[in-house]
Amino acid sequence: MEGGYWGKLLKVDLSRGKVVEEELSEEELKTYLGGRGLAVSLLMREGGEYLHPFDPLCPLIIATGPLTGLVPGSDRAVIAAKSPLTGIYVDECVEGGFGPSLKALGYDALEIVGRSEVPVYLLLTTRGVKVIEAYEYWGLDVISSIAKLTKRYGEHSSVLVIGPAGENLVRYAKVFNDSLRPGGRGGLGAVMGSKGLKAIVTVVKERDKGVRVANLSSFKEALKELTVSERYGVFNLGRFYFLEELVKVGAVLCKNFRARYALDLRSFIFELNKLIKGRTGCRDCEVKCNRVYATPNGSHLEGLDYAWVITLAFNNLIIKAGEAVGLIYLSLNLGLDPTSLGNVIGWAIELFEKGIIDVNFTGGLRLRYGRRELLAELIKLVTYRRGFGALLAEGIVRASRIIGYDSLKMAAYAKGLEAPSLDPFKDPLIALSLMTSNKGADLEEWPFMEKLRPRNVRELAHELVGLRSKINLASSLIICPFLIKNIGNLTKLLNSITGWGEWSEEELLIRGKLIETALRRFGLNSNVSGFSDVLSERLASVGEGTHLSRSLEDALKEYYYLMGWDETGRPLGSIKG
Repeated sequence: MEGGYWGKLLKVDLSRGKVVEEELSEEELKTYLGGRGLAVSLLMREGGEYLHPFDPLCPLIIATGPLTGLVPGSDRAVIAAKSPLTGIYVDECVEGGFGPSLKALGYDALEIVGRSEVPVYLLLTTRGVKVIEAYEYWGLDVISSIAKLTKRYGEHSSVLVIGPAGENLVRYAKVFNDSLRPGGRGGLGAVMGSKGLKAIVTVVKERDKGVRVANLSSFKEALKELTVSERYGVFNLGRFYFLEELVKVGAVLCKNFRARYALDLRSFIFELNKLIKGRTGCRDCEVKCNRVYATPNGSHLEGLDYAWVITLAFNNLIIKAGEAVGLIYLSLNLGLDPTSLGNVIGWAIELFEKGIIDVNFTGGLRLRYGRRELLAELIKLVTYRRGFGALLAEGIVRASRIIGYDSLKMAAYAKGLEAPSLDPFKDPLIALSLMTSNKGADLEEWPFMEKLRPRNVRELAHELVGLRSKINLASSLIICPFLIKNIGNLTKLLNSITGWGEWSEEELLIRGKLIETALRRFGLNSNVSGFSDVLSERLASVGEGTHLSRSLEDALKEYYYLMGWDETGRPLGSIKG
């Protein structure tokens, strides 16, 4: 094991207050690489797919990759567990200093099991690991928690933290690292909350020091080629550029996927640009894809994901930029995923309009689209599981089953995860991606997608296999997907850092497929009734959905074949290769 890895796993048991180190084998690292791949391997090693997400024995994994802290766009870490929302694998690739700090402390990954009887946080320093009571931080919002912990431990600290939504086990609560910047979905904040874990703090002065590079001269040459691909619009619009693509093809939906968002996006962006106070991003990265927006309450929001805007704001007819930013900030600062939240709220309003629920059911709330004050109230009710908010905190599938009637038919989701408010059939590649994702309706391949367009369905399977392999590599090696100009450059970086020899591009892409197969096995072993490659009735009936259903079935079969799975989507043989 030459470079890029320590070969060390730090394990913490909160129930017993026990901390141990374990060796990671070179074979496991070569197979799963790190990040997402290593996380799913560690989860399955502990039998995590068979456990309830809130079971103390069910692990929470935080994993780095061989590129972490060594290249621009690698200041991030993958947090993974079994999702309390979907019951299958979930991860967040969070941006911030935690990943490089964990690596600098001598660990490739952190595994947390158990449950503390009192609120605690973990402190990781060069002197060791401490479990410290967190009463003074429990109940604080995300920004206040980060500020207090950073003030206590200084400028060399990095804070991984949950908000009140995670403490109250809202099934789509998020985890944050040093800010409110975009991350993943699926309820990892609730997993941390179930363990009584408010935060994890690292303190290390030199995040760049420690792990060695096997071939420094080759590494420097490969680093020169690392630049954002020319096709991305992130230089000008940041992460928000994908929204322009969706609007151009008429893919943005509103009113719970029943209507197309027809208002002029230019006026929204014009007003949004007035709120920009700067731009930021990962350390040493030239892209700076996050814009800093002023919020109505005088705070600042770093980064604005397209899915948050279309699902929390546009879906619920919030069309003023200031109101949209304010609601997104409120939901994030309380620890919520704005995409799942906006989807569930839009669904609830439709139920109210159709008389399936009334004011007696909602605790006196009259649900209507376009009411900022209503959404702000619902955000708080969901966060603290009060009244009607306790139902919405369960997520759209569980809430539908509680209400009954035809409420499930009105829900837009896949594998239990609420979908972003878009028409997936405007580009069949989006539809196939949402259908087959092993995490649910999460379009994480969008940074690699070219211009949206109607496609020949025969191309879909081949293209999706490549896209999915790339996003798995980005999330396992740990690098921003915007910086993967081509797989050749990524291969050069890995070879120079690890010293494993001359891996080819094909070998690296195969690793991306193997990781996808591991995610598929995790989902199948979880024995979740909704783990099938279909879209919900509402999502499948949008636009050209009914017309394209047969063609997508053919593309699905081809996708299974290319992945090496049987005709039902079950992997064949061993995942190693």
